[in-house]
Amino acid sequence: MGLASVDHVVVAVRDLEAAGAAYRELGFTVVQGGRHPPRFGSWNQLIALEDGAYIELLGFYAASPEHPWWAALHEKGGGVVDFCVESTTVERDLDRLKASGVDASELFRLSRRRPDGVELSWRCNAVRGAWQGVAPFLIQDVTPRDSRVPDSRRHANGATGLDALFVAVADLEAVRAAFDLIPEPVRNDEWRASGLSYALGTHRLVYLAPDDDRSPLRAWLDADKPKPFALSLKTAGEPRAFPPDDRTLGVRLLLVP
Repeated sequence: MGLASVDHVVVAVRDLEAAGAAYRELGFTVVQGGRHPPRFGSWNQLIALEDGAYIELLGFYAASPEHPWWAALHEKGGGVVDFCVESTTVERDLDRLKASGVDASELFRLSRRRPDGVELSWRCNAVRGAWQGVAPFLIQDVTPRDSRVPDSRRHANGATGLDALFVAVADLEAVRAAFDLIPEPVRNDEWRASGLSYALGTHRLVYLAPDDDRSPLRAWLDADKPKPFALSLKTAGEPRAFPPDDRTLGVRLLLVP
């Protein structure tokens, strides 16, 4: 597979301006991203990291029940709802994911108008159903990627890059079948979970299944939350851990050395 690195992580929020303010309080530099077309009804603010990945805070300026992340926000509570991976062979990788059973759309063209009027364009797909937030959606830029990612990448909290996205799953073998990559077996004693870790460049996708009913992942899965369980960022500052509460808009956020 031509999966190169995590492009960005999507955090769905009900109030975009309040979300941007909340993440500034956490020490992040948050930049206005712009608006997607009216048929999507979404807009965003962005937290760019020095390693090139970014966090997308996504809200809605108009009701859009057909949007891929509308239900994840309004029915499952939002937070980290999805993630995107850069691919050097996007058509081949999409075919591979679909052949393994991932419910994914065909590639389609999408755009965003920045506040300065610059129009950005790319091709991507949507991942649906039980696979949303488990399998990545893929992206291929039409306009330069550097125009899509903000230049402001330094943060008061010391965050420098994406370390890992932890995804809660019940079926590790389905995940193994979806990726034409060799994983590393992992265990997290704190969360009482075991799973598979995939390296994408300097980033990790870590899929964890609960070992028993005392695992917090068991409660997370039973509550039908979006599948991403935690987001870990590298920091040059003080390591910190934030629970998924109002400060993070439902994101379990870790800042690690």
